Amino acid sequence: MAMEKIEGSGAAQSAIEADIARLAAEVKEKSAEEGSSREVLKQVMRPVVYGGQTQVKEQEGADNSGLAPSPYLPDYVNQAPEEVKLEVERLLDSAFRKGVDEAIKQARSAGPFVLDAFHDALVDKLYAEMQARKLI
Repeated sequence: MAMEKIEGSGAAQSAIEADIARLAAEVKEKSAEEGSSREVLKQVMRPVVYGGQTQVKEQEGADNSGLAPSPYLPDYVNQAPEEVKLEVERLLDSAFRKGVDEAIKQARSAGPFVLDAFHDALVDKLYAEMQARKLI
Protein backbone atom coordinates (compact mmCIF):
# COMPACT_ATOMS: atom_id res chain seq x y z
CA MET A 1 0.00 0.00 0.00
CA ALA A 2 1.46 3.36 -0.96
CA MET A 3 1.64 6.01 1.72
CA GLU A 4 0.26 9.43 0.98
CA LYS A 5 2.76 12.25 0.83
CA ILE A 6 2.95 14.19 4.07
CA GLU A 7 2.13 17.79 3.28
CA GLY A 8 2.13 20.92 5.35
CA SER A 9 4.08 24.00 6.26
CA GLY A 10 7.82 23.78 6.96
CA ALA A 11 7.51 23.88 10.76
CA ALA A 12 4.63 21.41 10.83
CA GLN A 13 6.43 19.19 8.32
CA SER A 14 9.52 19.06 10.53
CA ALA A 15 7.33 18.41 13.57
CA ILE A 16 5.80 15.25 12.11
CA GLU A 17 9.12 14.14 10.63
CA ALA A 18 10.75 14.57 14.05
CA ASP A 19 7.82 12.76 15.73
CA ILE A 20 8.13 9.81 13.36
CA ALA A 21 11.91 9.58 13.75
CA ARG A 22 11.72 9.83 17.56
CA LEU A 23 8.93 7.29 17.89
CA ALA A 24 10.57 4.87 15.44
CA ALA A 25 13.82 4.96 17.41
CA GLU A 26 11.96 4.30 20.66
CA VAL A 27 9.96 1.46 19.11
CA LYS A 28 13.05 -0.12 17.59
CA GLU A 29 14.85 -0.01 20.94
CA LYS A 30 11.94 -1.43 22.95
CA SER A 31 10.79 -4.01 20.41
CA ALA A 32 14.17 -5.72 20.63
CA GLU A 33 13.27 -6.46 24.26
CA GLU A 34 9.49 -6.72 24.18
CA GLY A 35 8.45 -8.17 20.80
CA SER A 36 5.94 -6.87 18.22
CA SER A 37 6.78 -3.40 16.88
CA ARG A 38 3.11 -2.52 16.48
CA GLU A 39 2.29 -3.40 20.08
CA VAL A 40 5.37 -1.53 21.31
CA LEU A 41 4.29 1.54 19.31
CA LYS A 42 0.85 1.29 20.91
CA GLN A 43 2.45 1.18 24.37
CA VAL A 44 4.80 4.07 23.53
CA MET A 45 1.91 6.20 22.25
CA ARG A 46 -0.38 5.53 25.23
CA PRO A 47 1.29 8.01 27.66
CA VAL A 48 1.89 10.46 24.82
CA VAL A 49 -1.80 10.53 23.90
CA TYR A 50 -3.37 10.14 27.33
CA GLY A 51 -0.72 11.79 29.53
CA GLY A 52 -1.93 12.15 33.11
CA GLN A 53 -5.39 13.04 31.91
CA THR A 54 -8.21 11.29 33.69
CA GLN A 55 -11.15 13.26 32.38
CA VAL A 56 -11.81 15.03 29.12
CA LYS A 57 -14.52 17.52 28.24
CA GLU A 58 -16.81 17.22 25.25
CA GLN A 59 -15.73 19.24 22.23
CA GLU A 60 -17.90 21.76 20.46
CA GLY A 61 -18.59 21.14 16.76
CA ALA A 62 -15.62 21.00 14.40
CA ASP A 63 -15.27 21.45 10.66
CA ASN A 64 -14.76 17.95 9.27
CA SER A 65 -15.77 18.58 5.68
CA GLY A 66 -13.73 17.43 2.74
CA LEU A 67 -11.89 14.49 4.35
CA ALA A 68 -11.65 11.13 2.64
CA PRO A 69 -12.38 8.04 4.79
CA SER A 70 -9.29 6.68 6.50
CA PRO A 71 -8.30 3.02 6.25
CA TYR A 72 -6.76 3.40 9.72
CA LEU A 73 -10.00 3.76 11.67
CA PRO A 74 -10.41 0.92 14.17
CA ASP A 75 -13.25 -1.53 13.46
CA TYR A 76 -15.25 -0.46 16.53
CA VAL A 77 -15.56 3.06 15.11
CA ASN A 78 -17.64 1.70 12.24
CA GLN A 79 -20.53 1.41 14.71
CA ALA A 80 -20.11 5.02 15.85
CA PRO A 81 -22.00 8.01 14.47
CA GLU A 82 -20.60 9.59 11.32
CA GLU A 83 -19.51 12.68 13.29
CA VAL A 84 -17.17 10.53 15.40
CA LYS A 85 -15.59 8.94 12.32
CA LEU A 86 -15.10 12.35 10.76
CA GLU A 87 -13.59 13.75 13.95
CA VAL A 88 -11.05 10.91 14.20
CA GLU A 89 -10.17 11.36 10.52
CA ARG A 90 -9.76 15.11 11.06
CA LEU A 91 -7.46 14.45 14.02
CA LEU A 92 -5.34 12.03 11.95
CA ASP A 93 -5.07 14.64 9.24
CA SER A 94 -4.09 17.23 11.84
CA ALA A 95 -1.39 14.94 13.26
CA PHE A 96 0.27 14.64 9.86
CA ARG A 97 -0.14 18.32 9.00
CA LYS A 98 0.52 20.07 12.31
CA GLY A 99 2.33 17.39 14.30
CA VAL A 100 1.32 14.72 16.78
CA ASP A 101 1.41 17.01 19.83
CA GLU A 102 -1.06 19.48 18.31
CA ALA A 103 -3.45 16.69 17.27
CA ILE A 104 -3.28 15.17 20.75
CA LYS A 105 -4.26 18.50 22.31
CA GLN A 106 -7.30 18.58 20.03
CA ALA A 107 -8.16 14.92 20.68
CA ARG A 108 -8.08 15.35 24.46
CA SER A 109 -10.92 17.84 24.23
CA ALA A 110 -13.01 15.60 21.97
CA GLY A 111 -14.18 13.11 24.60
CA PRO A 112 -12.93 9.72 25.76
CA PHE A 113 -14.32 7.65 22.88
CA VAL A 114 -12.78 9.91 20.23
CA LEU A 115 -9.50 9.99 22.15
CA ASP A 116 -9.37 6.18 22.28
CA ALA A 117 -10.27 5.85 18.61
CA PHE A 118 -7.70 8.50 17.67
CA HIS A 119 -5.01 6.68 19.69
CA ASP A 120 -5.72 3.39 17.90
CA ALA A 121 -5.93 5.00 14.44
CA LEU A 122 -2.78 7.06 15.01
CA VAL A 123 -0.83 3.98 16.05
CA ASP A 124 -1.93 2.16 12.87
CA LYS A 125 -1.10 5.10 10.61
CA LEU A 126 2.27 5.80 12.25
CA TYR A 127 3.15 2.11 12.13
CA ALA A 128 2.39 1.95 8.41
CA GLU A 129 4.41 5.12 7.81
CA MET A 130 7.38 3.76 9.76
CA GLN A 131 7.24 0.49 7.83
CA ALA A 132 7.06 2.34 4.51
CA ARG A 133 10.17 4.29 5.48
CA LYS A 134 11.85 1.09 6.69
CA LEU A 135 12.34 2.63 10.14
CA ILE A 136 11.01 -0.47 11.92
